[in-house]
Amino acid sequence: ARAVYVVHNVTEFPLASHAVLSEDRSPEDPYSYPQLLLLPDSIGFDDGVPRLIYVIRTVYEKINPDFAFFVNDHSFVIPEHLCKYLEHKRPTDDMYHGHAMKNDKLVFNSGAAGYVLSRETMSKLIAQWDRGDPLCTGKSA
Repeated sequence: ARAVYVVHNVTEFPLASHAVLSEDRSPEDPYSYPQLLLLPDSIGFDDGVPRLIYVIRTVYEKINPDFAFFVNDHSFVIPEHLCKYLEHKRPTDDMYHGHAMKNDKLVFNSGAAGYVLSRETMSKLIAQWDRGDPLCTGKSA
């Protein structure tokens, strides 16, 4: 398990300032963790959907993991348990494992509980976003 922290400024997590991913930067050692994913200035603190799209796309394109676990920074995770759970899963299969929450209008991912996406699922999401699929853009969120 490897950690990538999503930040607006490197000073938010200086212990990982040696390994920054951004639109124009990659870590000198791509195997050095934890890493920081520095959000572009165009994505503000309240821009949840654009941030999510940017993070999934960047993780897929620059790290290309078998699986990615998205979780809020206040959640406690035991990485060994998550790795054991994923041990016999295939990254080429579609996978969304997590807790979807909903209200009267929307269904959305719970970052507090966390969710796992496979490489295949991230690939399909990005393809849908690139096609401008209105059901997959988050514009109604």
